Amino acid sequence: MIVAALTTGISELLTTWGTVLGLVVVGILGEINARRAKRDAKKAQKVAAEAKTATDSVATELVSSNKKRDESLAKIHLLVNGAMLVMLKKYMFVTQRLAASTKQPPDIEEAKNAEAAYENHLAKQELIDQLARQAVEASYLNLTEQMVSNLPLQAQNPSEVRAKQ
Repeated sequence: MIVAALTTGISELLTTWGTVLGLVVVGILGEINARRAKRDAKKAQKVAAEAKTATDSVATELVSSNKKRDESLAKIHLLVNGAMLVMLKKYMFVTQRLAASTKQPPDIEEAKNAEAAYENHLAKQELIDQLARQAVEASYLNLTEQMVSNLPLQAQNPSEVRAKQ
């Protein structure tokens, strides 16, 4: 009877200590996992901040690059159209001189056509220049703001992402 009571007592004691030991192990593992999660969250915030900085840098460089390209294209366009204008003006001058000297109806008609082509080029060029100025002004006003607002949520601060969700 004493042996049976002792065996029961030891069995209960081992069960209790096993439970306590199990709870301690679970608590320690929980603390380890919480610390790992906290460390991983800090790493994720750091990576997100670095990604945002890199994205902002790329966006700024892209805006600068696009602006330089647009300026170069505008200069090329100006040169080409300037050359075309000179050619049309020379052609107009030559045909007018020819028409004045020959007074032939086909030469007079060609002089009128050359003058019309020159005037038409001037009118079209003025319209294109006006539209180009408007497009350039409109494209750069809000480009940076639009790029930043369209960043994916992963590139932003994780706490801000959670708040938005």
